[in-house]
Amino acid sequence: MLLKSNLKKIAFVTFLSLGAIACNNDDYAVIMPEPESNTIADVVENSADYSSLNAALKVAGLKATLDGTTGYTVFAPNSAAFSEFFF
Repeated sequence: MLLKSNLKKIAFVTFLSLGAIACNNDDYAVIMPEPESNTIADVVENSADYSSLNAALKVAGLKATLDGTTGYTVFAPNSAAFSEFFF
């Protein structure tokens, strides 16, 4: 009878220990990628379609303004439209 009681206690402690180990939070340690920057200056600089706008922003000195945290909306033609308009 004493052996049966001890086995029950050992089984209970083992069950609680395994439950504590299984509920460890390291299972959810997912490394999230760095969010991509989507400022107007970044989009214009990384796109070949807006190279004319990128050059115009540099000349006008607006690149630093459009690279900040303030939200702006820019309606701008792409480089093909610039070349059709000027040439």
